[in-house]
Amino acid sequence: ILSKVSYEKLSNDVSFGFYKNKYYAFEKATPGSKNIKDKLKKVNIKDYKITINEYMTHNNRNNYLSNGAYYDWIELYNYSDKDINLEGLYLSDNKKELNKFKLPDVVIKKNDYLVIYLTDGINVDGYVCANFKLSDNDKIVLSNNSEIIEEISVVMLPDNVSYGKVGDEWKYFTSATPGKANTTKGLDSLGGANGST
Repeated sequence: ILSKVSYEKLSNDVSFGFYKNKYYAFEKATPGSKNIKDKLKKVNIKDYKITINEYMTHNNRNNYLSNGAYYDWIELYNYSDKDINLEGLYLSDNKKELNKFKLPDVVIKKNDYLVIYLTDGINVDGYVCANFKLSDNDKIVLSNNSEIIEEISVVMLPDNVSYGKVGDEWKYFTSATPGKANTTKGLDSLGGANGST
């Protein structure tokens, strides 16, 4: 081996190159030309403008897949103004095991959504299928396998109710919208005056 380099996951349109005996991320790539110091960009975890936007833990009637089965799901949202390739990012239900499911070479368009189905290892053609399921009181952790991008605690949900974001607030949805903005009526709680749902 004459030369080798290890590099971290990079944001779109960011290159990785050699400058004065060190490797750096560059905001503007210069293929075929000298790497320019003023184009250096520190790539950090906040550059991943992806959020966990909605999830469902007890699905038996919403959004069945081509194999006819219903699965729980997690929805990611790209809130940046650029398309983002998720390859190299990970989803898990365990903070101590960040690399549980490696996201494939799939792109979320800018201001768009992607649903990951929690099939516990069953692959269904045409869908992104994770190798785990969620249980009540688990966590959902999105990471680059070394740093956590986002971590949320899973709340207990009844059948066919999702939990998702409206702005910065989390709401319950009796009409889930996997793969779309949360525009149906969101509820602050599911309990009635007597505690019924």
